[in-house]
Amino acid sequence: MSSAAGGFVKEFRHFSVRIVPVLKDNYSYLIACHATMLAGVVDVSEVKPVVAALTEHVHRTSSAAGTALSASHFAVLSTHKHWDHSGGNEAIAKAFPGLAIYGGAEEPIPGRTVALADAQSFSIGELRVDVMLTPCHTSGHVLYHVYHPTAKDDGALFTGDTLFVGGIGAFFEGNASMMISALERVSRLPDTTYIFPGHEYTVNFLKFAADVTKGTDATVNATLAHYQALRAQNLPTVPSTLATEKATNVFMRGVLHPDAMASLLSLSDKSRESVMQKLYDTCP
Repeated sequence: MSSAAGGFVKEFRHFSVRIVPVLKDNYSYLIACHATMLAGVVDVSEVKPVVAALTEHVHRTSSAAGTALSASHFAVLSTHKHWDHSGGNEAIAKAFPGLAIYGGAEEPIPGRTVALADAQSFSIGELRVDVMLTPCHTSGHVLYHVYHPTAKDDGALFTGDTLFVGGIGAFFEGNASMMISALERVSRLPDTTYIFPGHEYTVNFLKFAADVTKGTDATVNATLAHYQALRAQNLPTVPSTLATEKATNVFMRGVLHPDAMASLLSLSDKSRESVMQKLYDTCP
């Protein structure tokens, strides 16, 4: 990952993702298709930093000097209805008339112009965006899996407040079974998929993982130390990869390996629901 004006950038073969820190610990993301330079912005809460990143992108990539940012250059992708993920939608739509704002059909997304159903797909330039409905944090929360059709193994998953690096989101409108279903679906994607969550919560979740594994898991310990070093320099811990989450995220491990996690938690009930609920109830 490289640094650039407006944030840090993760390069993929056919697109890039710019990390745009907003609010206290939220992230917005700017997805840019290499072939067309068309962009998508995930989760607009603060408009100013998002527009600054978009403007820099357009000025850097446009062949016409002085090209002004317009609604034709980008779309907005909202993962869910909470204000810190979609509270800037109406303001950015007002600033850019005709702007497309995508969001799940199962809940009221501010300013939404395109309502998305589970398993629906749409495009950002040459990129494909697959929609995954993952109700739990909110009833209509969606994830966006972005990749080029010729390179599905080189993709990015924007998880909002469903899956964090090392953790998961609160069950505000769902339960353990619903979160298990969400993580199970995510686990079927290529292990090389990069995970871009909605918040910088990583260190606390990895500390919890170290507690759950009683300090004996070398991979968890090393990953925690790496993330702590990044945060000490005020650098983002995102993105992670699905492979890393399978190895270090105890919630994901509880879904994939419930017996082993139940033993760590001293649970006689080794069901995934029991494991998930115990982890959720004990995570600080």
